[in-house]
Amino acid sequence: MILAIIVGLSEAPAGSISTPPAVEGPKPRGEQISRLPELKNFVEARYPAEAREKNLEGNVTLSIDIDEKGAAIEVRVIQGAGYGFDEAALEAARQFIFNPAQAADKPVPVRITYVYHFILPGKGAKPATGTGPEASEGDDLQKVEGLEASTSPVLPITFSGRVLERGTRRPLAGAEVVITDPEVMQITGPDGGFAFRGLPAGDYKVIIGLMDYITAALKIFIHKGERTESVIYLERLSYSSLEVTVRASRPKTVVTRHVLDIQEIKKLPGTQGDTLKVVEVLPGVARTPMGLGGMLVFRGADPLDSKVFVDGLVSHELFHFGGLRSIINSDLIEDLAYYPGNFGAYYGDAAGGVVDVKTRTPKDDRWHEKLDVNIFEGGGLVEGPITKKFSVAAAFHRNWHDVVLKAVMPKDVMTFTVAPRYYDYQFKLFWNPDPNHSLETFIYGTDDKMEFLVGKEKASGFGFNYGDSFHQLSLKYKWRVNENVTNTFQPLVGLLRQKTLVLDQFINLDSFFAGGRVNSQVKFGPRYEAVFGADLLDDRLTGNINVGQSPRLGEENSPLMEGAESRRLKTTANFLNTGIYAELNAEPWPDLKIIPGIRGEYFYNIDKFGPDARLAVRYKLFDRSVIKGGVGTYHQMPPYEFTVKGYGNPNLDPEWSIQYSAGWEQRLSELVSIDTALFYVDRRDLAVTNPDFALNPSLPVYINAGKGRSYGAEFILKHDPSKYISGWISYTLMKSERRFPGQPWQLFTYDQTHNLAAVGMVKLPRNWQISFRFRLVSGNPYDRITERGGLDADNELYIYRPTAMKQSRLPLTHSLDFRMDKSFIYNWVIWSVYLDVMNIYNHRNVEFPTYSYDYGEHDYFRGLPIIPALGTTLEF
Repeated sequence: MILAIIVGLSEAPAGSISTPPAVEGPKPRGEQISRLPELKNFVEARYPAEAREKNLEGNVTLSIDIDEKGAAIEVRVIQGAGYGFDEAALEAARQFIFNPAQAADKPVPVRITYVYHFILPGKGAKPATGTGPEASEGDDLQKVEGLEASTSPVLPITFSGRVLERGTRRPLAGAEVVITDPEVMQITGPDGGFAFRGLPAGDYKVIIGLMDYITAALKIFIHKGERTESVIYLERLSYSSLEVTVRASRPKTVVTRHVLDIQEIKKLPGTQGDTLKVVEVLPGVARTPMGLGGMLVFRGADPLDSKVFVDGLVSHELFHFGGLRSIINSDLIEDLAYYPGNFGAYYGDAAGGVVDVKTRTPKDDRWHEKLDVNIFEGGGLVEGPITKKFSVAAAFHRNWHDVVLKAVMPKDVMTFTVAPRYYDYQFKLFWNPDPNHSLETFIYGTDDKMEFLVGKEKASGFGFNYGDSFHQLSLKYKWRVNENVTNTFQPLVGLLRQKTLVLDQFINLDSFFAGGRVNSQVKFGPRYEAVFGADLLDDRLTGNINVGQSPRLGEENSPLMEGAESRRLKTTANFLNTGIYAELNAEPWPDLKIIPGIRGEYFYNIDKFGPDARLAVRYKLFDRSVIKGGVGTYHQMPPYEFTVKGYGNPNLDPEWSIQYSAGWEQRLSELVSIDTALFYVDRRDLAVTNPDFALNPSLPVYINAGKGRSYGAEFILKHDPSKYISGWISYTLMKSERRFPGQPWQLFTYDQTHNLAAVGMVKLPRNWQISFRFRLVSGNPYDRITERGGLDADNELYIYRPTAMKQSRLPLTHSLDFRMDKSFIYNWVIWSVYLDVMNIYNHRNVEFPTYSYDYGEHDYFRGLPIIPALGTTLEF
């Protein structure tokens, strides 16, 4: 029910006068009262005989529920006066008739607070704005113009307090605080506060209730002339929120967009609480090696074809090495949007798909702390207000695989062990000086290191050593010029360092980057909105490398290329990409949305321009049915190493794709819906290895001669959160192919014909929760080698001949992950324990083939076994 500002009376008979205090609790999201209820049939209350005899006056505060027709359907006493005043006020108010309130030009039900003043005839008190029960406690009371202050006396507060949620200490607005004898009631305000006035000394029973919370009861004693205060904690019926919501949110700018509510997916099994890894079980996403995620393979695209954005800015890093974990604390993420293709003009330099991570503003109600520790890693978060307009959040995370491995590794045995170590940090500051201006500062980074350990000594010279560090600072200034124009300015700077040693080959590069985005949204009436802006990223690369030429993913790795000498190169390169874009969101009539957009990309280091045009259309066919379609072009830079002078070809052209999609959305019930999409992606001018380079090194090593295509269907059946269950089933049927110079079409490395995922969660009593994630995916294609070509003595390697490119396929992969959570609720803390088990039935999937040094023997490399993670969290 909508809680509205209270109606004031401009006229009322002497002896019974009404006054309006404040809004009761928060307004519901998305609804604004356009017209307040108006009292058109006032009923004067009888003056109680007992009060008249004793020459008494009084004020009775009522809560009145008014329906869409203006009838007073329920009336309750919030603050009584005794001596028969309460009964008289109830009797009269139940006969009131109102002109109903309106929202969006439609009658809506509201709840108002109504103060009835009983004034003895002849005293002539004037009507007034209410002195509601919370006035002295800091409520934001809103006065009604034209009314003067009451001359009636205000009784002192004798019992007051706040109602908070147990465990989180969150203020609970709208809770009913009832004193049973005599029965009077208060409804808590936005800060959870309540106050009773004029209660005589004595014992009282207090009952506190709110929907979805366990009713609480307590006894108090009020001393004469004193004020009793209390903080009351209400326990939620369940703290095991349904964690697996996938919802389509504002799908007006794209054909297919999946938005994940982070608060609802934190406990998805197999992710160890890492919400960004949830993308891998959505439609159109391929399973990557080991099932760890980390690489973005959308609709058969190369991982390099897709981009990650954080708050609308492109990010160089999202996952720690191997996809073990994302580098941003899940508790700092507000939502996660995944676009498998046909995204709008806002995003550029990506010919595949896009992931956009939106971080949230720090909490400003009080200081919050959270600690999360399990057998593999641990981290924490602190956030809260610095002042009324400043709030801050800081998070840190580290694993301890290296500590455990060093502790258990034998000291006297030559055992090679990979010891990964990583940590990440985030810091966010939010300043909101007024409703039209805000400024966010976000700093985040990571440091990863992995090396081979040989007994007590670190590997050096010939061995393996990997280091990666990344740090980025961004600002976001948002200026709301008026209700129709909003501008955003987002600069960023950062540093990326990569150090890799594999045998005698190494990469040692430093990248300093700077850039940003400016964006404007302009509304032209209720049905048209234009979005336009520009983005820029200048990446300056310095360092040295000593590596051999690398083929593009999916190409045959020629033995001649394998035997070629490594290229030692000291380089300084500048990669500058700029883009300008404009998009119109048009709704010519309520059931049709048309979104045309244009974008232009300029790639400085190859001095080429890429123009793009995009269109999306959505049409509401029936009440619960939507058809949709889109087409667009998408340009991107070739892999950066392919364009470096001295190593690659700086004269390459941009790569690009044409994307087509069409789909249908159907809501089967309030909780169940289906979303389907058909897609076709035509990839052109892919930068690939020049087949003539090995024989003539004077030719360009890379040329724009590759092609690709992907096509298929996506399906997702969703069950939105109900009281007990939630989940989804997604399925992708797809074929992805590549064509390289002089070769026929062949399957792409990550072509997966069938990709099925099922996610479910069950919420149980006493704050237990169980969830599962099942995946069944076709094995990747590979080159089966059955014929050896002999020894190449010049290059000291064996030559192989595959029978057919990508014609063999690895076995089907499947796994089941399981998670169980239990929370213990205390007034000031929530303590949770969890068991998260990956691959619960211990099926080790085949990840890729392996061969002996001379290709005479063949075997498979298998993936991870069962991995249980036992952990605990503390939330203060």
